[in-house]
Amino acid sequence: LGERAVAEDFLSSGLTKVEGLALDWVAANLYWSDEGQQAIYAAPLSSPSLRRTVVQGNLSHPRALALHPEKGLLFWSDWASVEEESDVSGTIGLASMSGEGRRLLVTSDLHWPNGLTVDMENSLLYWCDTWVGRLERIGYDGQGRTTVYSSQPLSNRPYGLTLLHSTLYWTQYTAATVVSLDITTNTTSVLRQENPQLLEIKA
Repeated sequence: LGERAVAEDFLSSGLTKVEGLALDWVAANLYWSDEGQQAIYAAPLSSPSLRRTVVQGNLSHPRALALHPEKGLLFWSDWASVEEESDVSGTIGLASMSGEGRRLLVTSDLHWPNGLTVDMENSLLYWCDTWVGRLERIGYDGQGRTTVYSSQPLSNRPYGLTLLHSTLYWTQYTAATVVSLDITTNTTSVLRQENPQLLEIKA
């Protein structure tokens, strides 16, 4: 970020356990999920005190967020349980960026869905499942769910995920590596080794 970058508190009160962040660069709003309050909020970058509740109710452990501002869409992941031995399923939800039209996009064969990222050109949502060890995608319409990558050891404990052009990048929580996957050639590379535990990544 350079020597001129200065960190400032955006919001310091009324927060419990913030997990996910997403920026609406069109309207200049910041969205966040609060696991402790089981809700998703948004606030203008210029006026953080004007926060509003976007999604609340029927959330257990809201985590990752992703936005498609041009289409006015908000995606979120929700862990039904944080226990590794639990067999309950997590979910991925979809609503307008104002919280209207809320529905579930993925409801089965999930445990810890995380690292949501969107392919805006093709209207696809990508995610990783930290527990299962798998990267997947699905259309905004809920069709065409596909496993993108599930080969060990590079899919073990994926946590953060982001898409840049035709390349996916993800972090491995335990191994603390940054991995890339060229979607067109199906070629993977380990780009960097960090200190455990490695969490989010954003392009």
